[in-house]
Amino acid sequence: FDCEALPQPLIVRNFRRGDRFEPLGMSGHKKIKDLFIDRKVALPKRVIAPLLVAGGEIIWIPGHGRSRTALMTPQSHAVARIKVIPLGT
Repeated sequence: FDCEALPQPLIVRNFRRGDRFEPLGMSGHKKIKDLFIDRKVALPKRVIAPLLVAGGEIIWIPGHGRSRTALMTPQSHAVARIKVIPLGT
């Protein structure tokens, strides 16, 4: 992510009813519930899946996609590399 273009604050949280996401490469929004169903993510995994939220907008669902928010460009000077490490590893 381009640090200078990231809306603040950054928050990691779980899925909530009604959450929407604008996946990179797709026009419009998609419900997170529908994304998980399309990808056959079991309910127990859906409720613990981390979502990265920037400025109130979901910008990344690890393993499932990111939004176009804060894409790196040739003008990017500072980059945020975010990694998910499961508990117990």
